[in-house]
Amino acid sequence: MIGIIGGTGDFGRGLAKRLALSGRSVFIGSRDESKGVRIAGQVSEAIGTDRIKGGSNTTAAKCEYIYITLPSSSLQETLEKLKPQLEDKIVVECCVSLKFGKFIKVIDHEGKSTYELVREILDNSKVASALKTVSAYKLGRIETPLDETDFIMSLSDEAFEFAAENSRVLGLDVIRVRGKTHALTLERMTALAIQLNKDHPNSHFGFKLTR
Repeated sequence: MIGIIGGTGDFGRGLAKRLALSGRSVFIGSRDESKGVRIAGQVSEAIGTDRIKGGSNTTAAKCEYIYITLPSSSLQETLEKLKPQLEDKIVVECCVSLKFGKFIKVIDHEGKSTYELVREILDNSKVASALKTVSAYKLGRIETPLDETDFIMSLSDEAFEFAAENSRVLGLDVIRVRGKTHALTLERMTALAIQLNKDHPNSHFGFKLTR
């Protein structure tokens, strides 16, 4: 089963829908257990599946594989609390710390990307970064194909292959990005996409590489 820590937001719900429809079993986690149960029930009913369960983030962390879709405000505190349960597991983080205003900006962590922060906290886990430039809106609209590129970073081949397999199942092209120096670049691409969506109403931009 795949646990989604912080999975009750739009992004987590969209991810849960698409993973479940691809045949995966999913557990939606929340800091409020009752909310996790309620959201999981709503998502299950919406797509007609019994592959989605829900509850606390603590329970989600017990799953074999993990996605993290936490807001930046609770990211560090939650992961430090759950670190013992995530040791030796494959963890895919999909988080970007953003500051909203006239122009959308990335908030770094003392010069580090969110990906680097998660890797530092979960230093005994196999961490990958994925789905950073895929919009929550498009992810949740399961009737719409995801015709774009997922830029995946990981030092672990095992974590990369897991994230890549799922992203391909979701309909995304996959490319591996090496070198942590580019992690902030990818997160700034998220800010750019959101800025473009803001400046061009009813748009939901993503990125697609051509060869």
